[in-house]
Amino acid sequence: MSEAGYDPMQLAAFFDKLNAGGGAHAPQFLSDHPNPENREKAISQEVQRMPAQRYGYQTGDFQRMKQIVSNIHEPKPTPQAPAQ
Repeated sequence: MSEAGYDPMQLAAFFDKLNAGGGAHAPQFLSDHPNPENREKAISQEVQRMPAQRYGYQTGDFQRMKQIVSNIHEPKPTPQAPAQ
């Protein structure tokens, strides 16, 4: 994310929100992915080792992709033949 110009701490914030959702969590050793709390900690630790950089949504290809996405429209439904 950082190399693309996006703030990697926002990914940590996402996992923080995911973890705050509550609910029952399976033990970590039964999971095939780290639980959100562990991912948040790992991302935060990794970011500490990175050089300081300013991030913002204006970096990377955000504006170009925003324009492309704004031109995508849902296709009109096609009429279906009546069931026989």
